[in-house]
This record gives sequence, C-alpha cells and structure tokens, in this order.
Amino acid sequence: YVQSCRQVTEVLVQNLSCVHPKCKCILLQSLPYSLRLLSKYEDELLPLVHKIWWHLEKRLLTDQDRNVKLESLNFSKILLKVSGSFIKKRVAKRSSPKIIGFTPTR
Repeated sequence: YVQSCRQVTEVLVQNLSCVHPKCKCILLQSLPYSLRLLSKYEDELLPLVHKIWWHLEKRLLTDQDRNVKLESLNFSKILLKVSGSFIKKRVAKRSSPKIIGFTPTR
C-alpha cells in the first residue's frame, strides 16, 4: 500500500497547480490522509514533503483565493508535524515572514 499511497499523493500534488480554487481546496484537504499513512516510511515521505512544500508555498504566498490560502495554512501545520525537522528549518528561514504577512485579519 505504501507504493500506491505515494503514487496517489504525487498525483494530488501535481494537480495543486490547477486553476480552480475549489479543486485546490479539495486536494489540500485530501493530502493529509496520505501523509499520515506514509509518516512511518521516511524514505517515501521526505521526498514527497520536499515536492509538496514547493507547491504549498506557492499556494500560501501567491494564490489569490483566501480559502485556498487558509486550506494551505491548515495543511502546512500537518505537513510540519509529519515531516519533523526536515522542513521546519526551511519554513523558519524563508517562509515564515511571508506567511505571517498573509495571516488574515478578522
């Protein structure tokens, strides 16, 4: 099941660049399930996390739809949790200041 889960995750990630906000939100809501399954298989998980982060960062910083940004932010918390220190340093250095600037005001 690990190989299948990885393949499904890759397809989900590739489709994050679609133009439809609703589609992006659904993909971002679906990805945590596969990451949780793969969390015990670091050799499969970490290369995916690397790919996912690139797409996720684009959604967080450049997407125009606020719902997509919110789903991206929610998913990023899960991604950081399952990936351990692998991606945390990158987020702290490069993305945190930009993401903080996005944080919606109510």
